[in-house]
Amino acid sequence: MHVLTRSIIAAVLIAAPLAAAAQGSVIYSSNGFETPTFSTGSLGGQDGWSIPVGAATDAVVQTDNVFEGAQAVQLKDTGARVLARYYQIVATDQWVDLMFYAPAAAEIETNATIRLRGRNDANTYAAYLTVSFNSAGRVAEAPSGNPNNQYQFEAWNRVTLKLDLTNDTWDLYLNGQLAGENLAFIGGADVTRFEAYEVDWTSKVGASSFGVGIDNFQLTTNNPIPEPASAAMMSVLCALAMMARTR
Repeated sequence: MHVLTRSIIAAVLIAAPLAAAAQGSVIYSSNGFETPTFSTGSLGGQDGWSIPVGAATDAVVQTDNVFEGAQAVQLKDTGARVLARYYQIVATDQWVDLMFYAPAAAEIETNATIRLRGRNDANTYAAYLTVSFNSAGRVAEAPSGNPNNQYQFEAWNRVTLKLDLTNDTWDLYLNGQLAGENLAFIGGADVTRFEAYEVDWTSKVGASSFGVGIDNFQLTTNNPIPEPASAAMMSVLCALAMMARTR
């Protein structure tokens, strides 16, 4: 066996456990809103997703603007729109991870928001958290002085939330970097599970080129952000693969 081939196999054997550890136990994954689970058209009624506010055409699976793969969700840019997937999960730590396409700054009237609603052991409403993307390019709930609290307009941004149900706090990561930590739930405590994920926004200037986008949404019990060692190993794998192809 060629030395380079053996090196690639060894690297894969090392990297595979690292990647598995980063992914952890997946509670739910949209699988990128790809086929066969999702088809183009209204998101409502597909894989448990619904549109509580707005018309069926206000949240759609489309192919024009995606982070990766062939499909992603688009929220149309006229008025306040909401989409949600309801779930019930119980764990000490939970992670929400997704790609979020942010509109232009001039199109954000108040905030483009991601919201999670929580319940307690008695199955009554307990609290919620909101991630509010404002026209300054920051998340309103996180410290404005944190240099990591910055997102890109008219671009896909990775949004990761760590939910600590023991201490009723949450941490925010933007594009893999910690932007806010130990942020308090709003309206109460004793949250044992989050029951719904929602997105809504209000357009300020009318029609835009796209609006708000969602891709690669998942819930997991482990940190989905790759550790530096995992990322470095993947870079080595890519380099080795390219070398193998050119030999």
